[in-house]
Amino acid sequence: MMRLPAVPRTAALVIAGSLAGALLALGLGFSPEWDLLNYHLYNPHALLTGRHAIDVAPAQMQTYLNPLFHLPHYLLFRFLGSEALVGVLGALQGAQLVLLWLLVRRLVRPVPVPPVIVLLVALLGLGGPVFLSELGVTQGDTLLSALVLGALILLLPGAARTDEAGLRRAGPAIAAGLLLGLATALKLVFGIYAAAALLALLLCPPGRARWRYALAFVAGGSIGFVVFGGPWFAWLWWAYDNPLFPYFNQLFQSDWAGHGSFRDLRFLPRSALEWVIYPLVWLAEPQRVWEWPFRDVRLVVLVPVAAAVLPAIRRLPPRLAFVCVFVVVSYLLWLVMFSIYRYLAVLEMLAPPVLFALLVQWRPRRGTVIAALAALLVSQAAVRYERPKPLWELRYDQP
Repeated sequence: MMRLPAVPRTAALVIAGSLAGALLALGLGFSPEWDLLNYHLYNPHALLTGRHAIDVAPAQMQTYLNPLFHLPHYLLFRFLGSEALVGVLGALQGAQLVLLWLLVRRLVRPVPVPPVIVLLVALLGLGGPVFLSELGVTQGDTLLSALVLGALILLLPGAARTDEAGLRRAGPAIAAGLLLGLATALKLVFGIYAAAALLALLLCPPGRARWRYALAFVAGGSIGFVVFGGPWFAWLWWAYDNPLFPYFNQLFQSDWAGHGSFRDLRFLPRSALEWVIYPLVWLAEPQRVWEWPFRDVRLVVLVPVAAAVLPAIRRLPPRLAFVCVFVVVSYLLWLVMFSIYRYLAVLEMLAPPVLFALLVQWRPRRGTVIAALAALLVSQAAVRYERPKPLWELRYDQP
C-alpha cells in the first residue's frame, strides 16, 4: 500500500482536525460562560479604548489580567459575530490533533503500532471533559495547550539523546522555551507547565550538557514571556506597584490592594489524606475541583501510574521518561497552586497517549496494542461533561 509522504499527511491532519473542530463547535453552539461576560470581552475593549484609565475594577481581579490573549476573541466577536468566533476557536482547537499524533508516534517508538491506531489514540486525546466543554469557548485552556504540546514535541529529541553532543544544539530548546514563555505571559497559570518542562530537562537527559540545554530553554522562555507580557506587566508595575497586580501582593505590597496572594483556594484539598489521593476525591465528587460536573477516569489513572514508574525511569524509553516526569511535576504544581481541574487541560489531552505508550512499551506485542486501544475506547464512552446553554442571540451591539 502506498503511503503519503510525511508533510502531506501532516497537512491533511491539520485540515481534517480544523474542519472537525469547527463543525463540532458550531454544532454545540455559542456558550457565553461567566469569564467571557466578565473580562474576556471587557479587557481587550478597555485596552483599545483607554477604559483602564477610567474604570475601577469592573471585572474584579480579572480586570488586570493580560488582555492580549483575548484581543482576537474580542475582534472576532465584535466585527464578525459569535458564529465566526466559535468556528475559528473550534478550528484552532481541533488542529491540535496533529500535535497529539506526532507525540503518540514518538512515544511508542520503537514498538510498531499501525498508523490508524496511532491516529485513534491521538483523537482520544481530544475527548476529555475540559476539551469538549471548552470547544468553541474563549477560556483558553485548550487553545494555549497547543503551545505546550508543541514545546514537548520540540524537547523530545533532546530528551532521547544518550550523548552530550546532541544536547549542544540549542535551537529546539530555545524554541520550546519561547512557546512556553508565550503561554505563561498570556495566561499565568501555564507557568506550571514551563516549570515542569524545565525540571524534566534537568532530570532526564544525561551528562552535564543538559544544563546548557536547560539554560537555552530558560533563555527562550524569558524572551517569550517578556515580549508578550512585558509591556502589560510593566504598565501594571507603573500604575499599581505590582507587575502581577493584584496577585502575589504579599510580595510586592502594593497599596492598591490588600497584602495577600489573591489565590483562589476553594478547590484545594482539605485534609492530609486528600493531598495524597485527590484524583480519587474528584472522581467521587467532581465539583470539588470544577464548577461543572464531569467524569474522566484516564487522568485519574495517569497521575499515579506516571508517579509509580518514576523509580524505574532509567529503564523507560527516554522520550516516555521525559513526559512522565513532566506529567508528575505539572500535577504536583497544579495541586499546590490551584487544584482547579480545567487548568489540567494539557494533562487531560496527554492522558490517552501516555497511558497507551506505557502499556505498549511494557509489553510490546500486538495483543497489548489492541487491548490498550480497547481500554481507552471504553474509557472514552464513560466521559461526561456539561457546558453553558447556547446563546447565539448575544451580539456586541445588543442593547
